[in-house]
Amino acid sequence: MLVKGNTKLGNIYNWSIPAIDSCVGSTELCRNICYACRGAYRFKSVDEAHMRNWVLSRTRHFVSSMVAFIWRKQIGVVRIRAAGDFDKVSYVRRWREIIKACPGTQFYAYTRSWRKTDLTPTGLTEGLRELALLPNMRLWLSCDRQTGRPPRWRRAPSAWLMLDDNDLPPYRVELAFRDSPDSLMMSAPQVDQVCPYGMRAEKMKVSCESCKICF
Repeated sequence: MLVKGNTKLGNIYNWSIPAIDSCVGSTELCRNICYACRGAYRFKSVDEAHMRNWVLSRTRHFVSSMVAFIWRKQIGVVRIRAAGDFDKVSYVRRWREIIKACPGTQFYAYTRSWRKTDLTPTGLTEGLRELALLPNMRLWLSCDRQTGRPPRWRRAPSAWLMLDDNDLPPYRVELAFRDSPDSLMMSAPQVDQVCPYGMRAEKMKVSCESCKICF
C-alpha cells in the first residue's frame, strides 16, 4: 500500500495513483513538466502499482485497509499521492475517514482539484475544504501561471510551481517549487518560502523528512 519515499522524501511513506488521468485540475504547463511522467515513474511495474492503488481506492475496503496498515507500521507522516490528485468526491471522503482514524499520523498533500468549481457546492471543492480543516492534515493548493489564483481557504496555503527563477507569482504564496533549480535563489517578496530541496545550495543536505515545511 504505502511505500517509503525517495531521496527527496526521506523516511516518509507515500501513496500514488496514475498521474494525468486523475489530475482533474491540471494545466497544460504542469502536464508538460510533470515529474510523475518521467524517470522511474515510467517503469511498467510502477505504472501497474499506481493503477492497483487507484482500483483499491474505489473499493469499500480502502479505508479499513489503509488505517490498519498505518497503525500496524506506526507511521508518523504520510504524503497522500506523490503522483495523481483528488479526482472524485468519494475519494476525498475516504481519505478524510482515514485521516480522522489516525490522529497520531500527520498527512499532507498538494492538489489542483480546487479548480473544479463547476461542480455543486457539496462536490469536490467543498470536500477538499473540509479535508484541509482536519488538525493532522496539511492541504496545499497548487498553482502556476495557468491555474488562476487559488481561493483563500482556512488552513490551506498555496504552493507555486516555477518554471524558472523569473516565473514568479503575481500574488502572494506561502511556498514555491522550482522546476529548474540551477542556483541558490534569492527570496522574492510575494513568496514566503522556497522549497529548500530545490535551492541547490552547495553541500545542502535536506529532505522532506528533515525540512518539515510542508507538514
